[in-house]
Amino acid sequence: MDYSQSLTYVLEDKQRLPKLALLALLLAGSLLPGVGLLPLALCLGALVQIIGAVRNGQPRPLPAWQDVAVKLRLGAPVLLALLLYNLPLLALLGLLAATVWTISGGFLGWIVNLVLLCCAVPLIVLYTAVAWSLLAIAVTEYAVAEKRPPLYRLAHLYDVLRTHPGLTLQWGLAATAVNLAALLLLLLPVLGWLVVAALYLPVQGHLLGQYARLLAVPRRG
Repeated sequence: MDYSQSLTYVLEDKQRLPKLALLALLLAGSLLPGVGLLPLALCLGALVQIIGAVRNGQPRPLPAWQDVAVKLRLGAPVLLALLLYNLPLLALLGLLAATVWTISGGFLGWIVNLVLLCCAVPLIVLYTAVAWSLLAIAVTEYAVAEKRPPLYRLAHLYDVLRTHPGLTLQWGLAATAVNLAALLLLLLPVLGWLVVAALYLPVQGHLLGQYARLLAVPRRG
């Protein structure tokens, strides 16, 4: 995977500033309670378009914003899948938090909470790794197919994951590195926030597009 290209490709687009500014504005709008799902769906639609453009080798994969309805139509199923894939994780975190809160207090409570955390953290990490890998495969297939496939074919997605573990790990490490870099940038008021809002989805979309392209390469032997 070409990591540097995922960071620099936006500079090759002469219309990058208005495209990134609107993306950043929508991503910031997704944080608004009540109405945030609509701009988030639009951002995910743009993400799908970036994945497809990178997968197909288009020279300027950063999408324009004239097709808002198309972006909403593409992004809404991805948003729903994002929520459903993470629902078990949210339920586990909620149950863990409630349990820790209930039995907190005293030395025995501290010991029990420590044991619970030691058991729960590996399970959370494992579920997150598998669920996000399956979701990544689902979204890349959804992005490149003319007839959009369902995002919940778990048996098929697991088969792809099992067939390409090294490639999926390569993508996962790159995506995790971007997430960590974004968290660090968010510690910088204003400037860091703007950089993350404008570049997070384009970088992740390019990585997913490369992942989709590599998944399509026939295996040797």
